[in-house]
Amino acid sequence: TGEWGHRNIAQQGIRFVATGKMGIRFTSNPLRARVGDRRIDAGISRPWLFGWHTQGRLGAYYEHVPQIRAGTDFPLRAYGATFSLRRDLTRYTSGSLGLEYRHVISDIASLSTSADPIQTTYGTRRIVLSAERDTRRDLFDPKLGSDVVGTVEIAGGALQGSTNFQKWSGSASLYRPSGRRATLALRIRGGYVRPFGKVPSVTATLL
Repeated sequence: TGEWGHRNIAQQGIRFVATGKMGIRFTSNPLRARVGDRRIDAGISRPWLFGWHTQGRLGAYYEHVPQIRAGTDFPLRAYGATFSLRRDLTRYTSGSLGLEYRHVISDIASLSTSADPIQTTYGTRRIVLSAERDTRRDLFDPKLGSDVVGTVEIAGGALQGSTNFQKWSGSASLYRPSGRRATLALRIRGGYVRPFGKVPSVTATLL
């Protein structure tokens, strides 16, 4: 994992961050390692966007997931762009609204034994609304407090795209000191996805 960025472009608090991640997969023979998942992210953010007490962020990414085993999974490539607005509502609570476009190119057709064509590229357009209440005193080494996040996603519909679904998810983390040098941490996560609309027609795509 590597990261590079600038925290104060033009002395206006504008931040630019680029990150890169690359995994290595080992087989039964440690000397035959393979390149694993790869992802590149870049984003620029600005506080007080348009003079409002709201942070705006524009980002883009590209990822590549190689095939692990022939016949059981498939390689995948994806790229996308995001735009989000974030605002502090109270001392501990914040809300955000985001838009994302994700285009996926996969080789799932190689796993099919059917003569019917299979869609190998698709795009997802989604809107994401989330709220967070964070009372942790130290974000990097929390010993006391809690963090509760709720998220609602809607993909497709009026936004178009190849997929149509609604997703509700949430997580809660609790931190309490236990003794002098120990911390008790509890975390729970959950979610629900509901597809809607018509099933898109399946068409073959040559890569």
